[in-house]
Amino acid sequence: MSERMVSEARTVEELQDAFNNKFDSLDVCMGLLGLGGQEPLDHMQDIRQQLHSIRRDIEYFRSEVEKGKSYLEQAKQELSLLSALNARLNHIRDNLPARLPSVLQHQQLHRPKPDLSNIGITNTAANTAASICIQQESCSGKDVVKASARFQYITIDEFEEVPKYIRGRLQYEQVNKVVDDLNKALATKYSLMRKPRSKLSLVDMKLVNVLRSQNNADTKGRMFVCGEDLKRWCDIKVDTSTRTVLTILRTAKKCQEIRGPGSMIRYTVLV
Repeated sequence: MSERMVSEARTVEELQDAFNNKFDSLDVCMGLLGLGGQEPLDHMQDIRQQLHSIRRDIEYFRSEVEKGKSYLEQAKQELSLLSALNARLNHIRDNLPARLPSVLQHQQLHRPKPDLSNIGITNTAANTAASICIQQESCSGKDVVKASARFQYITIDEFEEVPKYIRGRLQYEQVNKVVDDLNKALATKYSLMRKPRSKLSLVDMKLVNVLRSQNNADTKGRMFVCGEDLKRWCDIKVDTSTRTVLTILRTAKKCQEIRGPGSMIRYTVLV
């Protein structure tokens, strides 16, 4: 009988039955209290310690999971950056021009403009010294340019800055193809002119004399080719299309013309 039944007892018999039930419950509890002695208590203590250890492990794993989430988020950001970089590099690879400006040309394009506000009237030798020295060697009493100068490629920006009426229908790649031909003729010409006479055949010696006859006072210390050189070593002739390309290069300051005598036009390297 419950506590409620004791309070609700109306007779002595009901009250006696209620107390008897309570005594029975107490007997059962007392029996259970001393049933196993100390061993169950020790076992419960072990279980309590194991539960405490499990809680610590769970907290540790939760902390590691949070760290892992942070690392994963960082890895996703880095993956996004690498994907963007990869896409950019693929675009560069797929759109890389067949011909690129040289290092010297790149430096000249990005060289800061000098401050002319503090320049005085007096000029010194250091101010007028050339930035690029052209070495020369003597070959049978005549100077031959030894520098490895070359015509520079035109960039897309430079090409687009040339007026449309000059460019006509010519494409960017066509211009730099002619630059390749100019450099081929230039290298072949001066390679031949640098050879000692003892290593020249009779035909080559006559050709060297022809090449030397192209020089005049304006070409001293400068490297150049003319129309005959292009025809001789590149199998191209200076027709209307080629003249347009050369005009574009001259407009973009990639070469300079030296004319005369007669109809001869020399295309010189700018240094």
